Amino acid sequence: MSATDPKMGGDADAADKSRQKSCNACVRSKRRCDKRTPRCTRCSEKNFACVYQNLPPAGGGPAEGAAAAKAATVSDAQDDPLQAMDLEDGSSDHLPPPPHPFDFNTLGGSSSSTSPTYVNGTLVMDEPTDSSATTSSLNLDPNMPNFDFNSVMDFLNADPAQGGEMQVWETPQFPQLSKSLAPELPYMGSVCCGMERDDILCMSQGDFQPWQIHEPDSRIGYMVSYLTNMHTTFAQTKQTPFLHRHLYRGIHATPRPLLAAYTAISAYAGRTNANKGWAIRAICEGAAEVLKSAKDPAASAAMTGHEKLARTQALWLLQTIRCFDGDVAMRAQGERDMEVLKRWLKELEGLRDNLDDVHLLDDLALRQRPPRSWEVWVFNECVRRTVLMGHIFTSLFEILKAAGESEPDVTNWLAPHRWTFSRSLWEAQSSPAFFSSWREKPLFMVNSFFVQEVAKVARPFDVDEFARLFLTVNFGVEETKHFMLEV
Repeated sequence: MSATDPKMGGDADAADKSRQKSCNACVRSKRRCDKRTPRCTRCSEKNFACVYQNLPPAGGGPAEGAAAAKAATVSDAQDDPLQAMDLEDGSSDHLPPPPHPFDFNTLGGSSSSTSPTYVNGTLVMDEPTDSSATTSSLNLDPNMPNFDFNSVMDFLNADPAQGGEMQVWETPQFPQLSKSLAPELPYMGSVCCGMERDDILCMSQGDFQPWQIHEPDSRIGYMVSYLTNMHTTFAQTKQTPFLHRHLYRGIHATPRPLLAAYTAISAYAGRTNANKGWAIRAICEGAAEVLKSAKDPAASAAMTGHEKLARTQALWLLQTIRCFDGDVAMRAQGERDMEVLKRWLKELEGLRDNLDDVHLLDDLALRQRPPRSWEVWVFNECVRRTVLMGHIFTSLFEILKAAGESEPDVTNWLAPHRWTFSRSLWEAQSSPAFFSSWREKPLFMVNSFFVQEVAKVARPFDVDEFARLFLTVNFGVEETKHFMLEV
């Protein structure tokens, strides 16, 4: 029989296959097979179907097993395009095979596997159905969009000539964690909620005792000390919590009554035993200069708003000295002129912008209605604060005179006395700084000394000296110090 007999050639091929130990894919590609079961390393790496020729079948005779193996080989070659075309990289023959192929699903400990499929020669990755484990293991936000390999492949394979639109693929943003290096600032919310109304109305008859004015930790003692030291602040800084530093910058000249009061107060603040007589004389003559307009109704009617405000502020500052210095003669003069101060305060109420049209607006609407100019706001705010401080001073003086036996006149408190609770606005030193604070910084509208609601949300950097007075009156000296971080 010839060596080229087909029958003899078929027998030789069968004999070779009977001795085959490697899988069919490695044999066809002429690559070394590590003969691992159920899938060799190369087939696992290339995602090929791994079929061993001599693996005994689960059932049936030898003929059926050989036929099944042959059918599986043909089917695998048809289903796997890369395996059928034998696309291999010959440069990696000398490299040892990796211990195990990398799988993204192993990151989250998920047992689900992701296998690629081929559609029209394009590699498409199937998205896993459950990514909660992977998300939790990577500490990602579960609401973030899942990473999709298909979007990457679609982007790479898009063909503009065929109508495909190439769009930039964006990775999801990592969640940003807010870092607070400083401790949270305190607020008065817990104090407000724990207070009773009787505790808040500290100026009532039952709360006052005469000796409390000498206790620095009492509320009324703090208020008396606050008012009696106001003239020193004015002499040193040319401003008070109700007299802005730039109040009279825009007018032609500082009003004469305020300059006379400043001269007298500066002499009094720097008094010694040697010059005390001159200091007291300066106070008396300064008060006489301020009160000149009270004796001339025509001159008073011709005054501008700045002049009326200046004379009221000047008399208020002089009254704190005349009534609390301890000199009997000056106190008697101060009591006689108290009615003039009340009358001038009433005139200022007629000039006052009491925030009637904005105090009920929410924060957004309020910020959309800024004042006409910084100078106008400074004047109106000084009028509001001067009126309120004037009524507080007159009421407190009546309480001290009555020694707690009678209530002060409540007529002045029937109408609202609104003012602006905002340190950034009051301490602004220029028009740009003011309007920047109006847009960005906290601001509140307060009626009289009722700051309980504002104190629930305010922070220490929102509190100026004027607001601090009312916080202390409402909550106490030590509580306010703790709130202002003065410990």
